[in-house]
Amino acid sequence: MPNQSETYENLLQEIEQLKKRVAELEHTEQKNLSLANDLNTCKEILQKTFMAVPAPMGMILNRTLEEVNPMICELTGYSRDELIGRNSRIFYRSDQEYNWVGEEKYSQIDKYGIGTVETIWRHKDGLLIDILLSSLPIDKKDYSKGFIFTANDISSQKRLKNEQISSEERLKIIFENAPDAIYLNDLKGYFIDGNRAVEKLVGYKREELIGKSFFNLDLMTGKNLIKATQMLARNVIGQKTEPDIITIHHKSGKKIKVEISTFPVTINKERLVLGIARNITKRLEEKKKLRESERNRIFHIQQSPLAIIEWDLEFNVRQWNQAAEEIFGYTAEEALGRYCNFILPKKQEDKIEGIWDTILETKNSTNSINKNQRKNGDIILCEWHNTPLFDEKNNIVAIASFAQDITERAKSEELRSVLYNISNAANTAQSLNTLIKQIRDELTTVIDTTNFFVALYDQETESFSLPFFSDEKDSFTSFPAGKTITSIVINSKKPLLCNKQELDERKRNGEIDVVGSMPEIWLGVPLQLEDKVIGALVLQSYNDQNAYSDSDLQILQFVSNQISLTIQRKNTEEKMAQALQSATEADRLKSAFLANMSHEIRTPMNGILGFTSLLKNEKINEEERLDYLSIIEKSGKRMLGVINDLIDISKVESGITEVILSNFNLTDVFNYTFSFFKPEAEAKGLELSCSPGLLREEAFIKSDKEKVYAIITNLVKNAIKYTKSGQVHFGYEVYNELIKFTVTDTGIGIPEENIDSIFNRFVQAGSLPTNNLEGVGLGLAITKAYIHLLNGKIWVESTQMKGSAFYVEIPYSKGINIKNTEKMDTVEKGNKQKNKLKVLVAEDDAINRKLFSYHLKDVVDELILVTNGTEAVKTYTETPDINLILMDLKMPEMDGYEATRLIREKNSEVIIIALSAFAFETEKNKAKQNGFNDYVPKPVSKVNLLKAIGNYFEV
Repeated sequence: MPNQSETYENLLQEIEQLKKRVAELEHTEQKNLSLANDLNTCKEILQKTFMAVPAPMGMILNRTLEEVNPMICELTGYSRDELIGRNSRIFYRSDQEYNWVGEEKYSQIDKYGIGTVETIWRHKDGLLIDILLSSLPIDKKDYSKGFIFTANDISSQKRLKNEQISSEERLKIIFENAPDAIYLNDLKGYFIDGNRAVEKLVGYKREELIGKSFFNLDLMTGKNLIKATQMLARNVIGQKTEPDIITIHHKSGKKIKVEISTFPVTINKERLVLGIARNITKRLEEKKKLRESERNRIFHIQQSPLAIIEWDLEFNVRQWNQAAEEIFGYTAEEALGRYCNFILPKKQEDKIEGIWDTILETKNSTNSINKNQRKNGDIILCEWHNTPLFDEKNNIVAIASFAQDITERAKSEELRSVLYNISNAANTAQSLNTLIKQIRDELTTVIDTTNFFVALYDQETESFSLPFFSDEKDSFTSFPAGKTITSIVINSKKPLLCNKQELDERKRNGEIDVVGSMPEIWLGVPLQLEDKVIGALVLQSYNDQNAYSDSDLQILQFVSNQISLTIQRKNTEEKMAQALQSATEADRLKSAFLANMSHEIRTPMNGILGFTSLLKNEKINEEERLDYLSIIEKSGKRMLGVINDLIDISKVESGITEVILSNFNLTDVFNYTFSFFKPEAEAKGLELSCSPGLLREEAFIKSDKEKVYAIITNLVKNAIKYTKSGQVHFGYEVYNELIKFTVTDTGIGIPEENIDSIFNRFVQAGSLPTNNLEGVGLGLAITKAYIHLLNGKIWVESTQMKGSAFYVEIPYSKGINIKNTEKMDTVEKGNKQKNKLKVLVAEDDAINRKLFSYHLKDVVDELILVTNGTEAVKTYTETPDINLILMDLKMPEMDGYEATRLIREKNSEVIIIALSAFAFETEKNKAKQNGFNDYVPKPVSKVNLLKAIGNYFEV
């Protein structure tokens, strides 16, 4: 058992240990107390720091706001009281956004110990804020203790970033859509990149260009390739190149002009070349056109008849064209830079400044008429058009003026009423004298008409008559033309203005003789009617050598025209009166002609019908029957002559008469005409004689035989008709390449007043003393028409009751001496066919068929009659031994031309003779050209028919 001391000692040791323990406890307590004090101090410091942090910060527990600093309040617009204890959902736009932020935050904290996300908070007033949210747990091991978070406003950063992205996109868009070609190549010329404009410029796709140089793309040749190489060399040494023009080849082969600028650049530490190229082909063309346009503008400005002046805004001259020099008398050197008043009379400046002010205020053009002053001091009247010139901003930069000298025009306008009155007078004046007096009265207001006269020229007497003469010193009613100054106007057909000195000079030179007093100045203009000068209008002054000018001459020309028009009007009125009289006379003659023609047709018809009726009487004897038949035959020939005349004149007037040239003997024609008319002349007791101008062997000419024969026949027949007793002679002569026919008679003659009209239709029947002689009076009209067609002329000399002489001239063309002319178109007798004559007659008229059967019954062996061309072709086909066909040209179903064509296809040798009532020469020629051997006009006499047949067969 421990002793007491040991116990005490142990107790003391325990007490000491207890004291130590107490001391330690006290020390620990003191230390804990100090630590607690320090902790409270730290917590207070942390609290103050939390509140003072210059970034939005807060503490959150279970997503409930435990604490927020003022920056959070400032950021969100909420107060601290509005936020403490509230769920952080208050900051978000949507539950979706709120949940996504929570999930993303915890996920990052689990991985990295801190969670940072970008989100969007909503400000209290609704404004959206881009936020960078960072969250850190208070205890990494225990999330339930809460999180501290910071919320940084990154809106501006976001905007800058977006702007940066947008800027890059914009740059890319600009790059791609730039109108100029922008490209990058390395220092060896190899293409790296380029925009779409590059593709358009050269025609290659970007993929075709990348990695290739302009050396192997054949973009340039010659000097352009050298120029491009020099530009690249400058880029290599770090120099840019100024815009230069190079011709490149488009992929299509087209050459284009390109303006290129190049710049050395460094991209990602690599030295490259940036090029900008622009297609300037069109610009150069437009520039060329613009230069041409400018040249044209300058040319037109200089060539313009208007003064073109450009003024600056101080109204000083900037441009002055040639017309301005001519109008105002100042050269461009004298005018440029001068203020506008140098071309203004005094007291005109205020008016002009008012015009300038109006232009500047209204920006509109103005028109005005102003007095201006030339360099020599003359005052002129000008018409002005002023217009402002604008720049691209519609600011007035200058004023352009167009001016025209209208001084003379103004004077002309002053004359307008005078000339108007004169023109009216010319239309209303009843006589020439009245008109001249009115003209003189009107002219007095503008011209000195103290000494004024009108001279009308008489070519036969070579003198002037003076229907109006007013003079201070002389008094004439007429004077000889001679070598007067007035005659010079007549001969030259031009106006003349002479002063006294010029008149004296002409007199000394012997050009003129002065009639009357010598004036100081003389002015004369011709009076002209169409192309003929008929007189002159004259003014003169004895006391003022400057009394008249060129402008007065022009006025007087107008007046002379009015006088000439009045004379022409009066002549026209007279001609119209004569034409009316002639038309009335022609109508009377036409009526007389129709009455006479009716008489000429009815008279022989009456004879034919009357004596035909008498032939039916069985009691008449043979002598009476033959007499009746003779009268019928004569009446028929008379009526045929009337019809032939009507046909001939209708052919002439319709223009279908042609000239058909042939060789014939003129003397034979005259001899035949003599033989033909001799019995008729002897029956009237007339002596008929003929004197051909050439021997028969020398008388062959080339002309239209039928027309020459008609001319001679008509004239001889006419002479015999109008001659009761005495003689008729006709003949011809050749001289000066002309043939002159002469037909003279001792007949009744022609009244002098009718000589000019005897060749007109309708005249003979009613106006000449014919004693009721036969004929419709168309012979001379036909004759004259034929002579005109032969390029000849006819005239007549006649004395009433003593006789007439007709003369004809036509061109002489020597013909070929053709022997046996009468038998040229016939078959020689030894060659005529002797076989039996089998004849086919195609004729649609029953009477004519019957007549042909009577004519031919004694000369043919067999006669076949058909009524149209169709039957003729059929009959000939069935009876091919027919050796003569008489074919009427006009028949129903098929005409003679077509029938002959079809027959000729079967037999080209058969003889076919045309029969036609168309007595035109053209019809005869047409028949022979269409397969007919011969042509017999209707009415067909037995003699003519057998003669035609006799040319081919023995009859």
